[in-house]
Amino acid sequence: MGGLVVITGDTVTITPPNDPPAIYVLTSPTPLPISGSSHNIKVRGGAACLPSDVEKLTANFTYTSESYVGGTGTVTLKLKDGNKTKKTKNGQPLVINGATFDAKFTFAVPANDPQKGPDPNRSSGSSKMGTAAFTSPTKNTFFRAG
Repeated sequence: MGGLVVITGDTVTITPPNDPPAIYVLTSPTPLPISGSSHNIKVRGGAACLPSDVEKLTANFTYTSESYVGGTGTVTLKLKDGNKTKKTKNGQPLVINGATFDAKFTFAVPANDPQKGPDPNRSSGSSKMGTAAFTSPTKNTFFRAG
C-alpha cells in the first residue's frame, strides 16, 4: 500500500542538524505550507504536489554557538525516493507522505564572536544536514499512491 498523496495545504516541518552546541532558529513561517501544482490530480479540492513543489521551498535560519552570535543561512529541501511515486501517466511522480527527507542548512554569514572572529566550524557556503517531514496529519486522509 502506498503513502498518502501530499496536496495543497499540507505542510513541511524542518528539524535542524544535530550539531551541538549550535542552536538553530527557523525564521520563515514553520511549518512551511505547500502549494501543489498537479493539473490532473486533485484531492478534496487541493492539487496534488509534484516533487518540484516541495523542493522549491526554502526557509531562512539564524544560529548561535557558544559565544558566537548572529549566524544566518538558508534551508533547502531534497526528497528521497520513498517520498515519491513512480511516474504517473503524465510522466511526473507525485509526492507521498512517508519517510523523512533531507533539509540542507547552508550558512550565508557565520556567527561571530567579537574576540575570536567568525565561527570556524560553520563558514560561509558550508552546510550541515537536518531532516524534514510532512506534518501529520495531512489534509488528505484517504487517497494513496505508490
